[in-house]
Amino acid sequence: MLRTLNRLGPTAAAGLLAAALAAGCARPAAATFAGSRWTPPIVATPEIAAIEREMLALLNRDRGAHGLLPLGWDAELADVGRAHSLDMRDRRFFAHESPATGVLEDRLDRAGVLAYEMRENLAMAGDIVTAQQNLLASPGHRANILAASVTTVGIGVVFGDPTGDPRGLTVTQVFARRANRETPEEAASKVRRALVLASAGANAPLAQSTLLDALASAHVAEVLDGSSDSLARIGAAITKELGNARNHGLRGLRLVSQTVFEASGFEVPADAREPTTRQFGLASRAASDARGRPKIRLLLLLAR
Repeated sequence: MLRTLNRLGPTAAAGLLAAALAAGCARPAAATFAGSRWTPPIVATPEIAAIEREMLALLNRDRGAHGLLPLGWDAELADVGRAHSLDMRDRRFFAHESPATGVLEDRLDRAGVLAYEMRENLAMAGDIVTAQQNLLASPGHRANILAASVTTVGIGVVFGDPTGDPRGLTVTQVFARRANRETPEEAASKVRRALVLASAGANAPLAQSTLLDALASAHVAEVLDGSSDSLARIGAAITKELGNARNHGLRGLRLVSQTVFEASGFEVPADAREPTTRQFGLASRAASDARGRPKIRLLLLLAR
Protein backbone atom coordinates (compact mmCIF):
# COMPACT_ATOMS: atom_id res chain seq x y z
CA MET A 1 0.00 0.00 0.00
CA LEU A 2 1.21 3.52 -0.76
CA ARG A 3 -0.19 6.86 0.19
CA THR A 4 1.45 10.17 -0.67
CA LEU A 5 0.89 13.83 0.04
CA ASN A 6 2.80 16.85 -1.13
CA ARG A 7 2.96 20.41 0.17
CA LEU A 8 4.56 23.57 -1.19
CA GLY A 9 5.51 26.47 1.04
CA PRO A 10 4.05 29.98 0.83
CA THR A 11 6.44 31.08 -1.94
CA ALA A 12 5.39 28.24 -4.23
CA ALA A 13 2.06 27.21 -5.71
CA ALA A 14 -0.45 25.48 -3.45
CA GLY A 15 0.11 21.73 -3.10
CA LEU A 16 -2.40 18.88 -3.07
CA LEU A 17 -3.77 18.20 0.41
CA ALA A 18 -5.63 15.12 1.59
CA ALA A 19 -7.83 14.84 4.68
CA ALA A 20 -5.99 13.92 7.85
CA LEU A 21 -6.85 10.60 9.42
CA ALA A 22 -7.22 12.45 12.71
CA ALA A 23 -9.68 15.01 11.35
CA GLY A 24 -11.37 17.50 13.61
CA CYS A 25 -8.33 18.37 15.74
CA ALA A 26 -7.93 22.08 16.36
CA ARG A 27 -4.92 23.65 14.69
CA PRO A 28 -2.19 24.68 17.14
CA ALA A 29 -0.98 28.24 17.30
CA ALA A 30 1.75 29.15 14.82
CA ALA A 31 5.22 28.48 16.15
CA THR A 32 7.52 31.27 17.27
CA PHE A 33 10.81 31.39 15.45
CA ALA A 34 13.28 29.61 17.72
CA GLY A 35 16.56 30.92 16.36
CA SER A 36 18.43 27.90 17.70
CA ARG A 37 18.75 24.21 16.92
CA TRP A 38 15.69 22.15 17.78
CA THR A 39 16.17 18.64 19.18
CA PRO A 40 13.76 16.22 17.49
CA PRO A 41 12.01 13.45 19.45
CA ILE A 42 13.74 10.77 17.35
CA VAL A 43 17.31 10.35 16.15
CA ALA A 44 18.14 8.25 13.11
CA THR A 45 19.54 4.81 13.88
CA PRO A 46 22.24 3.56 11.50
CA GLU A 47 19.59 1.50 9.69
CA ILE A 48 17.22 4.47 9.32
CA ALA A 49 20.09 6.75 8.26
CA ALA A 50 21.02 4.27 5.51
CA ILE A 51 17.41 4.19 4.24
CA GLU A 52 17.23 8.00 4.21
CA ARG A 53 20.48 8.26 2.26
CA GLU A 54 19.25 5.62 -0.17
CA MET A 55 16.22 7.79 -0.90
CA LEU A 56 18.50 10.83 -1.31
CA ALA A 57 20.45 8.93 -3.97
CA LEU A 58 17.23 7.96 -5.74
CA LEU A 59 15.92 11.51 -5.57
CA ASN A 60 19.13 12.99 -7.00
CA ARG A 61 19.19 10.29 -9.68
CA ASP A 62 15.72 11.42 -10.74
CA ARG A 63 16.77 15.08 -10.74
CA GLY A 64 19.88 14.27 -12.76
CA ALA A 65 17.79 12.49 -15.36
CA HIS A 66 16.04 15.82 -15.96
CA GLY A 67 19.22 17.90 -16.09
CA LEU A 68 18.84 19.31 -12.58
CA LEU A 69 21.55 19.81 -9.98
CA PRO A 70 21.60 17.37 -7.05
CA LEU A 71 20.22 18.50 -3.72
CA GLY A 72 22.51 18.73 -0.73
CA TRP A 73 21.68 16.80 2.43
CA ASP A 74 20.34 19.01 5.21
CA ALA A 75 20.46 17.38 8.65
CA GLU A 76 18.14 19.96 10.22
CA LEU A 77 15.50 19.41 7.57
CA ALA A 78 15.87 15.66 8.08
CA ASP A 79 15.29 16.13 11.83
CA VAL A 80 12.11 18.07 11.10
CA GLY A 81 10.94 15.47 8.59
CA ARG A 82 11.72 12.52 10.86
CA ALA A 83 9.83 14.10 13.75
CA HIS A 84 6.79 14.64 11.53
CA SER A 85 6.94 11.04 10.30
CA LEU A 86 6.99 9.86 13.92
CA ASP A 87 4.14 12.20 14.82
CA MET A 88 1.99 10.86 11.98
CA ARG A 89 2.76 7.24 12.82
CA ASP A 90 2.08 7.55 16.53
CA ARG A 91 -0.97 9.84 16.30
CA ARG A 92 -2.40 7.79 13.43
CA PHE A 93 -2.90 10.59 10.88
CA PHE A 94 -1.44 11.28 7.46
CA ALA A 95 -1.37 14.98 6.59
CA HIS A 96 0.82 18.04 6.31
CA GLU A 97 -0.98 19.68 9.21
CA SER A 98 -0.40 18.10 12.62
CA PRO A 99 -2.68 18.64 15.62
CA ALA A 100 0.51 19.04 17.68
CA THR A 101 3.01 20.89 15.46
CA GLY A 102 0.94 22.72 12.83
CA VAL A 103 2.13 22.94 9.24
CA LEU A 104 5.59 22.81 7.68
CA GLU A 105 6.17 26.55 8.16
CA ASP A 106 5.47 26.14 11.88
CA ARG A 107 7.84 23.20 12.19
CA LEU A 108 10.65 25.01 10.41
CA ASP A 109 10.10 28.12 12.54
CA ARG A 110 10.30 26.01 15.67
CA ALA A 111 13.53 24.48 14.37
CA GLY A 112 15.00 27.93 13.71
CA VAL A 113 15.31 27.30 9.95
CA LEU A 114 15.32 30.37 7.69
CA ALA A 115 14.16 29.58 4.15
CA TYR A 116 13.03 31.48 1.07
CA GLU A 117 11.12 28.44 -0.11
CA MET A 118 9.93 25.19 1.50
CA ARG A 119 8.16 22.13 0.14
CA GLU A 120 7.08 18.84 1.66
CA ASN A 121 6.27 15.35 0.33
CA LEU A 122 4.72 12.60 2.46
CA ALA A 123 4.59 8.90 1.65
CA MET A 124 3.73 5.53 3.17
CA ALA A 125 5.13 2.42 1.47
CA GLY A 126 6.64 -0.97 2.14
CA ASP A 127 10.08 0.09 0.91
CA ILE A 128 11.91 3.25 -0.07
CA VAL A 129 12.24 2.39 -3.78
CA THR A 130 8.48 2.00 -4.16
CA ALA A 131 7.90 5.23 -2.21
CA GLN A 132 10.20 7.21 -4.52
CA GLN A 133 8.74 5.66 -7.68
CA ASN A 134 5.22 6.59 -6.68
CA LEU A 135 6.19 10.09 -5.56
CA LEU A 136 7.78 10.69 -8.95
CA ALA A 137 4.68 9.34 -10.71
CA SER A 138 2.41 11.84 -8.91
CA PRO A 139 2.34 15.32 -10.56
CA GLY A 140 2.39 17.31 -7.30
CA HIS A 141 5.18 15.29 -5.72
CA ARG A 142 7.11 15.24 -8.97
CA ALA A 143 6.99 19.05 -9.08
CA ASN A 144 8.58 19.18 -5.62
CA ILE A 145 11.26 16.62 -6.47
CA LEU A 146 12.14 18.36 -9.75
CA ALA A 147 11.91 21.95 -8.47
CA ALA A 148 14.91 23.91 -9.74
CA SER A 149 14.41 26.55 -7.06
CA VAL A 150 15.27 24.35 -4.06
CA THR A 151 18.84 23.50 -3.09
CA THR A 152 18.71 21.18 -0.07
CA VAL A 153 16.59 18.33 1.22
CA GLY A 154 16.13 16.41 4.44
CA ILE A 155 14.42 13.03 4.47
CA GLY A 156 12.89 11.65 7.66
CA VAL A 157 11.91 7.98 7.80
CA VAL A 158 10.43 5.87 10.61
CA PHE A 159 9.43 2.22 10.71
CA GLY A 160 5.68 1.64 10.88
CA ASP A 161 2.88 3.70 9.40
CA PRO A 162 -0.28 5.51 10.53
CA THR A 163 -2.43 2.47 9.74
CA GLY A 164 -0.60 0.50 12.43
CA ASP A 165 1.34 -1.69 9.98
CA PRO A 166 4.79 -2.22 11.56
CA ARG A 167 6.21 -3.43 8.21
CA GLY A 168 5.63 -0.15 6.42
CA LEU A 169 7.69 3.01 6.26
CA THR A 170 6.47 6.56 6.88
CA VAL A 171 8.48 9.11 4.90
CA THR A 172 8.67 12.91 4.99
CA GLN A 173 10.77 14.76 2.41
CA VAL A 174 11.45 18.42 3.27
CA PHE A 175 12.87 20.60 0.48
CA ALA A 176 14.14 24.14 0.96
CA ARG A 177 16.13 27.03 -0.40
CA ARG A 178 17.66 28.25 2.80
CA ALA A 179 18.74 31.75 3.76
CA ASN A 180 22.02 32.47 5.53
CA ARG A 181 22.08 34.27 8.83
CA GLU A 182 23.85 37.62 8.79
CA THR A 183 24.13 40.50 11.19
CA PRO A 184 22.87 43.88 9.97
CA GLU A 185 26.49 45.03 9.77
CA GLU A 186 27.54 42.04 7.67
CA ALA A 187 24.61 42.55 5.32
CA ALA A 188 25.30 46.28 4.94
CA SER A 189 28.95 45.63 4.11
CA LYS A 190 27.99 43.19 1.35
CA VAL A 191 25.33 45.52 -0.04
CA ARG A 192 27.85 48.38 -0.21
CA ARG A 193 30.17 46.20 -2.31
CA ALA A 194 27.25 45.17 -4.53
CA LEU A 195 26.31 48.81 -5.13
CA VAL A 196 29.85 49.77 -6.14
CA LEU A 197 30.13 46.77 -8.47
CA ALA A 198 26.72 47.41 -10.03
CA SER A 199 27.61 51.00 -10.79
CA ALA A 200 31.03 50.21 -12.26
CA GLY A 201 29.64 50.45 -15.79
CA ALA A 202 28.61 54.07 -15.29
CA ASN A 203 30.93 57.04 -15.75
CA ALA A 204 32.32 56.42 -12.27
CA PRO A 205 31.42 53.93 -9.51
CA LEU A 206 29.20 55.15 -6.73
CA ALA A 207 31.05 56.82 -3.90
CA GLN A 208 30.07 56.16 -0.29
CA SER A 209 29.14 59.38 1.49
CA THR A 210 29.67 59.77 5.22
CA LEU A 211 26.97 62.45 5.26
CA LEU A 212 24.43 60.17 3.59
CA ASP A 213 25.47 57.25 5.82
CA ALA A 214 24.78 59.40 8.87
CA LEU A 215 21.40 60.49 7.54
CA ALA A 216 20.40 56.89 6.72
CA SER A 217 21.50 55.74 10.19
CA ALA A 218 19.47 58.51 11.82
CA HIS A 219 16.26 57.49 10.04
CA VAL A 220 16.41 53.73 9.37
CA ALA A 221 14.44 52.98 12.55
CA GLU A 222 11.54 55.05 11.18
CA VAL A 223 11.04 52.88 8.10
CA LEU A 224 7.82 50.87 8.05
CA ASP A 225 7.79 47.89 5.69
CA GLY A 226 5.59 48.41 2.67
CA SER A 227 4.78 51.97 3.66
CA SER A 228 5.54 54.61 1.04
CA ASP A 229 4.24 57.18 3.50
CA SER A 230 7.07 56.45 5.92
CA LEU A 231 9.65 56.93 3.16
CA ALA A 232 7.95 60.17 2.13
CA ARG A 233 8.15 61.45 5.71
CA ILE A 234 11.79 60.44 6.02
CA GLY A 235 12.59 62.05 2.67
CA ALA A 236 10.99 65.31 3.76
CA ALA A 237 12.95 65.27 7.02
CA ILE A 238 16.25 64.57 5.24
CA THR A 239 15.58 67.31 2.68
CA LYS A 240 15.06 69.74 5.53
CA GLU A 241 18.26 68.60 7.23
CA LEU A 242 20.23 68.95 4.02
CA GLY A 243 18.80 72.42 3.58
CA ASN A 244 20.51 73.36 6.84
CA ALA A 245 23.82 71.82 5.77
CA ARG A 246 26.42 73.60 3.68
CA ASN A 247 28.52 72.62 0.70
CA HIS A 248 27.07 69.13 0.30
CA GLY A 249 26.68 69.61 -3.47
CA LEU A 250 23.68 67.28 -3.72
CA ARG A 251 21.08 68.06 -6.38
CA GLY A 252 18.62 65.20 -5.89
CA LEU A 253 17.95 62.31 -3.56
CA ARG A 254 16.14 58.97 -3.79
CA LEU A 255 15.27 56.74 -0.83
CA VAL A 256 15.04 52.96 -1.14
CA SER A 257 14.09 50.57 1.66
CA GLN A 258 14.24 46.78 1.53
CA THR A 259 13.87 44.16 4.26
CA VAL A 260 15.73 40.93 3.52
CA PHE A 261 16.91 37.71 5.15
CA GLU A 262 20.46 38.31 3.91
CA ALA A 263 22.42 40.63 1.63
CA SER A 264 21.94 38.39 -1.41
CA GLY A 265 18.22 39.17 -1.25
CA PHE A 266 18.86 42.89 -1.82
CA GLU A 267 17.86 44.12 -5.27
CA VAL A 268 20.12 46.87 -6.56
CA PRO A 269 17.80 49.64 -7.83
CA ALA A 270 18.14 50.78 -11.42
CA ASP A 271 18.98 54.32 -10.28
CA ALA A 272 22.23 53.02 -8.74
CA ARG A 273 23.47 52.22 -12.26
CA GLU A 274 22.63 55.63 -13.70
CA PRO A 275 25.69 57.80 -14.52
CA THR A 276 24.00 60.77 -12.87
CA THR A 277 23.81 58.97 -9.52
CA ARG A 278 27.13 59.76 -7.84
CA GLN A 279 26.92 59.04 -4.08
CA PHE A 280 25.13 56.75 -1.67
CA GLY A 281 24.56 56.24 2.01
CA LEU A 282 23.35 53.04 3.67
CA ALA A 283 22.15 51.95 7.09
CA SER A 284 20.87 48.64 8.42
CA ARG A 285 19.10 47.39 11.51
CA ALA A 286 17.61 44.15 12.84
CA ALA A 287 13.95 43.51 11.99
CA SER A 288 11.53 40.60 11.84
CA ASP A 289 8.60 39.47 9.72
CA ALA A 290 5.08 38.59 10.82
CA ARG A 291 6.19 35.10 11.85
CA GLY A 292 8.99 36.46 14.02
CA ARG A 293 11.73 35.33 11.65
CA PRO A 294 14.84 37.55 11.85
CA LYS A 295 15.35 39.87 8.90
CA ILE A 296 17.47 42.92 8.11
CA ARG A 297 16.06 46.31 7.17
CA LEU A 298 18.17 48.44 4.84
CA LEU A 299 17.72 52.12 4.07
CA LEU A 300 19.60 53.33 0.99
CA LEU A 301 20.02 56.96 -0.01
CA LEU A 302 21.06 57.63 -3.62
CA ALA A 303 22.17 61.14 -4.53
CA ARG A 304 22.90 63.11 -7.66
